[in-house]
Amino acid sequence: MWTIELFMWGYQRHFQIGALSYAQDLFNKIDNQLKPKVFLIGVLNEEKQNFHPICLEPEDCGYDISSFDSLDLLAQEYHEKDDERNMVHTDPGVQASHKYKRIIKSKKNAIIDIITHNSSDEIVSFISWPAEIEGYLVFAILQLNSTAYNNHYSLKIKKVKERFSIETSLLNGVINEFLNLCTEELNKKLPGSDFFSERKKEEIIRAAGESLMYTPAWAGKNVHGLHGLFEHCNIISSLKYEKEESYGKMIMGAKNHPNIDLILEFSNPIYIDNYRGIRKVLEIARDDLSLLCDSVSVYGLGKIKDIYDSSKENLFQIHFIKHYTWNLYHDENLLMHVEYGVPKINKKPINEEKLKLDMKRIFSSITDEKINNILEIVSESSKQKHGTSLVINTEAESEAIRLSNQSTLIRPTQLTPSIMKNVSAIDGAVLIDPNGICYSIGVILDGLSTPKGDSSRGARYNSAIRYVASSSMPCLIIVVSEDGMINAIPDLMPQLKKIDIIDAIEALEQISIEPNINYKNYHSLMDWFQDKEFYLDQKMCDKINELRKIIYNKDDSSIKIIYQDLVPNSEMNDTYFIE
Repeated sequence: MWTIELFMWGYQRHFQIGALSYAQDLFNKIDNQLKPKVFLIGVLNEEKQNFHPICLEPEDCGYDISSFDSLDLLAQEYHEKDDERNMVHTDPGVQASHKYKRIIKSKKNAIIDIITHNSSDEIVSFISWPAEIEGYLVFAILQLNSTAYNNHYSLKIKKVKERFSIETSLLNGVINEFLNLCTEELNKKLPGSDFFSERKKEEIIRAAGESLMYTPAWAGKNVHGLHGLFEHCNIISSLKYEKEESYGKMIMGAKNHPNIDLILEFSNPIYIDNYRGIRKVLEIARDDLSLLCDSVSVYGLGKIKDIYDSSKENLFQIHFIKHYTWNLYHDENLLMHVEYGVPKINKKPINEEKLKLDMKRIFSSITDEKINNILEIVSESSKQKHGTSLVINTEAESEAIRLSNQSTLIRPTQLTPSIMKNVSAIDGAVLIDPNGICYSIGVILDGLSTPKGDSSRGARYNSAIRYVASSSMPCLIIVVSEDGMINAIPDLMPQLKKIDIIDAIEALEQISIEPNINYKNYHSLMDWFQDKEFYLDQKMCDKINELRKIIYNKDDSSIKIIYQDLVPNSEMNDTYFIE
């Protein structure tokens, strides 16, 4: 039950649940390992009796009210250190607004500091601009899994000209768009009394992509070109020249950039919104040559020279891949893949440490030396711009014979990165055994239909899914897609101690028999079980579901959190447990 001291407004619980549901749908479109959580923190902003100075929704969000006792003092410290503290506006209204924004910014920084200090390293937290509700400044807090978050490439510079914020990645753009949406919804009349938002998640991601393109636009140092770059690239990529699809490269940076080698300069620069003109000269931006753009106009052809200092983050590349498809790069790192106007996020190259562990679990006798050899081959295959697949199969020799009608057989050869560079240039997969011996190239994979496929991914990825699902032999496929994404199939869940599950079930059973239910501990346990559902067998699921129903029936709150029954996963086996 909630007490009046922690009450902000009547629909606060409805709002929090709606925001959480929206965040889960949104961020699962990006990376299902981000595991978003959303809660609210209210800071009393006026004198009100019988109201607590700090409110949390839900109360069992993982933080104690007492953790925020130092909030005012910490916020004051931030306020005094603010870089904009000496900025003065002649207009009284503007000055008052500036002062208020500094106060709010200080509170935001203080709140995030406190939350971070009281969180595990597995969580990264973000905070929205607040809304004033019933005397409270109400902030929305978004939390993501830090490992998944850090697995996405991100720039480091967050501001230009020391005060204008810019996006550092598409993921951060989505985070900011979501937090802005929370602020908009909190500012509505009776927030939470209706659905959280009707705005489509794809709109949020597209808006984030548009914002991200301001970053390379700033790099051009031409303030007249700060708007519309995202849409400009979409239109250019959609045009054909003499029936040929858009294909070519563009370097985005200042005209006098020390790392730009200007080879051919146009007498009359072509403005970026002269789409057909840009599309025409894109035909000659091939191989080592790229169009040179300062975000307003294309002024010539050239290339990147010398060693670029990537820490300056002022030189970007746009690759037009095919019809209505383009990529944004920084220092050969893919920041965004855009297809038919829809941005997609690309995670960092495959996690080598996890891949090593997965190979040892799939191929029990493989040596560290063989694993390192395969990793070198994977590294080379990731550079294949048209995409490729590397199939590692314990029975590669017999598989090569079975698939001989849909592949090119070769004499058994030790595969090296240099050989991989050449053989992966053709369509089809490369088939090797765990020792790195190659038996076939250009392999067209087969396999039975499976519900594990992903309609948003291409044929190469889904063929690999079908092949692994149908294989009776230990195998692993590394898929490099055209958009730069790299996937290991199967992507094994990490191993877990079985005793941790047993201890958690015993803790839940203890809660169920207590006369006064500790709902904070109960919800924490249920969140943990949901996160670890993959590892639960039928007996474990039945026990947890039974205890959950007992606790639910004891709860006489007017608003309850309803958890769905946990069900076992058919892929789970004892290899996922460690001592």
